[in-house]
Amino acid sequence: VDPDSFNTNFLYLEPNFGKYDYALWQTEFYRGKGLQMAELINNAMTKGNMNAYLYWGAVWESTEDPFEANKMIGITKNSNNSFTWEYCSDYYAFRHFSEFIRPGYTRIEAQIEGDANVANSSYLSEDGKTLVLVVINPDEEEKELKIAADNYSIIGSEIYQSVLSIKDSSKNVLYENMGELEEENIVTLPGEGITTIVLSLE
Repeated sequence: VDPDSFNTNFLYLEPNFGKYDYALWQTEFYRGKGLQMAELINNAMTKGNMNAYLYWGAVWESTEDPFEANKMIGITKNSNNSFTWEYCSDYYAFRHFSEFIRPGYTRIEAQIEGDANVANSSYLSEDGKTLVLVVINPDEEEKELKIAADNYSIIGSEIYQSVLSIKDSSKNVLYENMGELEEENIVTLPGEGITTIVLSLE
């Protein structure tokens, strides 16, 4: 599944319907594995200029490969008629966009220079004191990101990362708290990873 294959549809909206003063909600739309799901959400926000992304398949019965099964929580019925459940990959992908980006936040322009494969979107709180960045590195090798802070002061930071490998689930890291930014506002982006960076601004 190539999440970018839907960009034509996202980019179709404004030229064909004009500037709109109503909200755009993307709903019941998820494809591929968790990492691809994160890329799709990011594209909907940045290319389709969506105001909300609603995930329909919250809790469903699991069949094959429940971790990568287009649901947030998978329920499995056991042979003794008991049930077990687990968070699925889409849960972790969605969490990167939902835990810190709250109602009333505004998506603002953010650019990553030097690497076209790294996707990102950024969201600013109403009071301007919190900036949330979601950065996706779909490549297998890790990369380094330096956050420019020319027009404001960063007085605190939190970093959360997941690795949702497409081919090798043994590499997976599931929403781990990585602490704060490194010196000079640098963060290491893991390969096949999603990074949420929460900045407190002054």
